Amino acid sequence: MYFYLNCVIAFSMRIFKSKFLWVFLFVFAEKLQAQVFTSPDKFPQEVKSWMMESKFRDAFVVADRWLEFRKKNNLSSEEMAQFDAILKEMPSKGFKSGEIAYYFVRCFMQFDQFPRERNELMQVWQQLVQKKDPKSALELVRQLETWQYDYSIPGLGSVGLKIKGKIHFEWPKFTFEQPRIIYQSGADSCVLNADCFEWEVLEKKGHGQASQIDAKLMGIPNATWKLTSFDIIPRSGIIEAKESFWEEEKEKIAGEGKLNIKIKAGASYFPFDFKASNALEKPLSDLNWLANGRLWISNEKRGLLGQVNQKASLLILENGRNIASVLSDLIWVLPDRSVQIPEGSFKGMLGKNDSLIHSRLKISWKPESQTLHLNKLPGISSSSLFFEDSFHQLRISADLAILNLPTKKIDFFRVSGKEESPAWVESYDFFEPGRISKTMGIMTYDPMRILYNYLREQKTTAAFL
Repeated sequence: MYFYLNCVIAFSMRIFKSKFLWVFLFVFAEKLQAQVFTSPDKFPQEVKSWMMESKFRDAFVVADRWLEFRKKNNLSSEEMAQFDAILKEMPSKGFKSGEIAYYFVRCFMQFDQFPRERNELMQVWQQLVQKKDPKSALELVRQLETWQYDYSIPGLGSVGLKIKGKIHFEWPKFTFEQPRIIYQSGADSCVLNADCFEWEVLEKKGHGQASQIDAKLMGIPNATWKLTSFDIIPRSGIIEAKESFWEEEKEKIAGEGKLNIKIKAGASYFPFDFKASNALEKPLSDLNWLANGRLWISNEKRGLLGQVNQKASLLILENGRNIASVLSDLIWVLPDRSVQIPEGSFKGMLGKNDSLIHSRLKISWKPESQTLHLNKLPGISSSSLFFEDSFHQLRISADLAILNLPTKKIDFFRVSGKEESPAWVESYDFFEPGRISKTMGIMTYDPMRILYNYLREQKTTAAFL
C-alpha cells in the first residue's frame, strides 16, 4: 500500500511538472514575441509592444510617439536603417527587457533635432550592444533621459547635480561644452561655470576644467578660489581641486582645496579647506608680529603649515625689532588677529648675546594686551622640560610664561591644582654674588646646586632688552 501511494504521488508530480513546463514556455514565448521581429511592415508595432512591456505609466504614450516618429522624422534613410538594425540586434545580445527598449527609443527620439548628439548616442550604444553589456547601457539611458528632461543627473542620493551645456557621448562618460553646473544639497547650492566637464556614468563622479568660486560662499569676502581642474564627487558631497589658486589682495597662491556642498546646522557658510603648495612669498603681518608658512584655510580660520624641511614661523616684534620667535608645524591666525599655536618651540631674546628657549609649548598671542602666552603642554611633567638659557647655564621650570611687550618683561608662573606656586630656577654658574639681577626677586641659596626659589611675588620675572 505504501509503495502504491508513493507511485501515485510521483506520477502526479510528473504530470504537474509537465503542465508547469508548458505554461512556463507559453508565457516565456509571449514575453519574447515582441523581441522576435517578423517582417518590415510589422516592425514598428512590434517595437511598440516591446516598449510597453516596461510597464511605465507613460509607456503607451511614448510608444505611440514612436509610431509617429517612424512616419515623420529628420533622419536620413541610411540613419533610420542603422537605428532599425541596432534595435533588431539588441535581443540577441541580451538587451531583451522592455525597460531598456523604452529608454533607448525615447532618448533617441528626443534628439530628433540634434543630428550630432543622435549619431554619437548610436555609436556608443552599438559599442555596448557588441560588448553584450545591457546593465551599463540601461544606466546610460536612465541618466540621459533624466538629463534630457531637466538637465539633472539621477541616483545621487541626498545631493543634486544639474549640468547645462552641449553634450557629447564617449563611453563611459558624458562630456559637456561650456557647462553651467548647479551642485546642491537641500536648500544649499553652488553654481560653477567651466570650460568643460566630464561625467562618468558608472562611477557617478565628474571632472571639470577651468572654473572659480566666490569665497563669499566660504565666509571670506574679497577672495576667489580658482580651479584649474576639479572633481565633483556626489557620494561624498564635495568639490575637490588638486590644482587650484587662492586669490586675495593681489596674492595668487597655488594649492589644493575641498568644499563640502552641505552647510552644517547653525553655520552660515560651506565647509572649506585649502592648503598651499609652498610657503607664502609675503608673510602675514600685524603691528606686533610676522608669520610665514604654507597657507591653510579651514572654514573661516587661516593657518600656516610647515614644510618637510622648514617649520612655520611667528616673529614677535617690538618697534620693528625681533624679540621672540616661534617655530611650529601649525600656526592659526584668527580673524581678530590673535594667534594660536597648538605646539611649538620658543626662543626669546633676553639680550644681545642671550636667549631663552623651550622646545615644546602651547603658545598664543593676545593682541588686546600685547602678550605672548607660553603654556606647558598637558601631561608633561614640569621637571621634564625647562626654559633654558644656554649662555648663562640657566634653567627655569614653569607652567606658564607671559612675554609682555608694554613692560618688556617675561613673567614665569607655576600652576598646581587651584593655586599658583613659585616658579623655580637652577643654574651652575649664573647666580654668583653680585650677578643677581634686582628684577629677579628674593632668592634662597642652596650650596649643593645653587637652587633659587622665588618667594616674594610667587613668580619669576626676567627682563629682555
